[in-house]
Amino acid sequence: MAKLRAHAPQGSEGSDSTGQIRVSIAADGLPTAIRVESAWRGRLGPESVGQAVLDAFTAAVVSGMRAWEDALDAMSWRSRVAELEAQAELSRDRNGPALPPPMGGDFDTAGDATEVAEDALRAADRLRKQSTGEPPVGVGTDPPGNVSVTLSSAGLQACAVKAAWASRQDGKTLTTALTTALRNARTALDAQAKQPNPDAFSQLVGEALTALRSVAKSSRRDAR
Repeated sequence: MAKLRAHAPQGSEGSDSTGQIRVSIAADGLPTAIRVESAWRGRLGPESVGQAVLDAFTAAVVSGMRAWEDALDAMSWRSRVAELEAQAELSRDRNGPALPPPMGGDFDTAGDATEVAEDALRAADRLRKQSTGEPPVGVGTDPPGNVSVTLSSAGLQACAVKAAWASRQDGKTLTTALTTALRNARTALDAQAKQPNPDAFSQLVGEALTALRSVAKSSRRDAR
């Protein structure tokens, strides 16, 4: 894995079909920069700026995927995976399928039940910390509200630019507004990602309590 990380592309860049909008993305697939060229008005209508940003983002993602393929090819990764799969299959042929560990349905003591209960609660707590339910979304705008950017963990989801305002702006001003909206969207996304989903946690607690009731019933049967 260390070798894979060493060869992994750290980011990529893409542009829309006119070459006037450029988006850079990081290794996590989230955009880090949006730039508008100075000659954009001669190639792109103001009503198309938002869609052009999305197109440039898509091009950056495709470029990143191609860079990954090139990195894997340089490492002969596919042949290594095929070799490992062949070794695993040979091992199965020699040793037979692995048998799962025996599962006991009863508990001998109240201590067993207590231990299982604690394990269930710890597992529920871990899942609570990991579960976010619906994917978090962050929306950011520039202060006047002329530009809006929406991010999720999957990347850029939406970009809206007011055409009437954009028609009077040069590339530098548009870039500044988009950069501000992108930064605010990323801040909002990070804040959302840190918040636990109460509904998902409630469901997990319910499942844990159900498991505990089953353990208690089993222990009472054993006591008789």
